[in-house]
Amino acid sequence: MMPLTIFEASEGFCPFPEPEDVFAERVAEHAEHLLPLAAVDLALVDPELEGTVHFILPIEPDDGCVGDGGDAAFNSLCRENWLGYRYSGGRCVVATGFDFFLLPRLRGASTRRADLNAHYAETRAGFARQRAEIRERGALYHPGLEPSAENRVALAALGGRAPGGNWTVTDFPLVRATGGAADRPSSLPLTEDGRAFRYIGAVDAYRYALTHDCALLLFFDPETRTALTTFDWS
Repeated sequence: MMPLTIFEASEGFCPFPEPEDVFAERVAEHAEHLLPLAAVDLALVDPELEGTVHFILPIEPDDGCVGDGGDAAFNSLCRENWLGYRYSGGRCVVATGFDFFLLPRLRGASTRRADLNAHYAETRAGFARQRAEIRERGALYHPGLEPSAENRVALAALGGRAPGGNWTVTDFPLVRATGGAADRPSSLPLTEDGRAFRYIGAVDAYRYALTHDCALLLFFDPETRTALTTFDWS
């Protein structure tokens, strides 16, 4: 499938879904650390795929990579700069414990905890502003420009080949994707039993949360109903 650029809410693409429509259990605990950016009908990427998958942004990090220092919660899906989810129906749970995130591991009052709490608050405030704009206008627009079709910002790029970037410099097992232009190599992460994940698409996280200057890449394995995200930082 050729890449599909999404500019507004439409059939099969729902920006800013409610947490209870995204997380299968422990909704409040998931929502404390994770922001649902968009729900995607997998048929938009491949008509043979069924179900819904979500772009989900962790509020961390404020510095470094998500998962830094959370080695005790690492597994085959979740490690530094990678975060996986297990799906049941159209909702999911994070594929690790919440101590993967730094905030629950910080005990007592400290400058570090105060700084991280401030980052959480700032990220949530930016997220709320963007959500309010899209609910009022139906799309997001370049700041300072008149709302028009030409001035909309892209909400997602679905399908095609996974873009290259610093996300590929990782200890996560990857395989070079087959097909496509030889001068545009693409990589895919591997499942625990050595199969390639399907690439679903990417969003620019700062379009949704303002504080995160990264692209969020989403992969999916239809056999295990498992999603995987990684983050390409500028």
